[in-house]
Amino acid sequence: MLNEISEETNRTSLVFATKDDLSAYLLPLLDEEPEPDDNLMDYGLSSIDMMKLVTHLRENGVDVSFDDLARAISIDGIWACISAVHAKGGNHA
Repeated sequence: MLNEISEETNRTSLVFATKDDLSAYLLPLLDEEPEPDDNLMDYGLSSIDMMKLVTHLRENGVDVSFDDLARAISIDGIWACISAVHAKGGNHA
């Protein structure tokens, strides 16, 4: 059981180990570089991009929903969602 939790935590950590990793994933999807608290939709992030991000996160053990990320539509907000999952052991945001 402990090994399973450790594996889940490690898998979650591999998605985006830092906010810079998250930014590096998002920047190619944007028209220009936003401030960390800017609304990413204003910078060209589409709902399709958001769905792909949710899928990527879920496939790597980060249980977030489209609604979670849509409410947290900045780099800081999305990082807060991911961090909340890390704090809970990789289960839910």
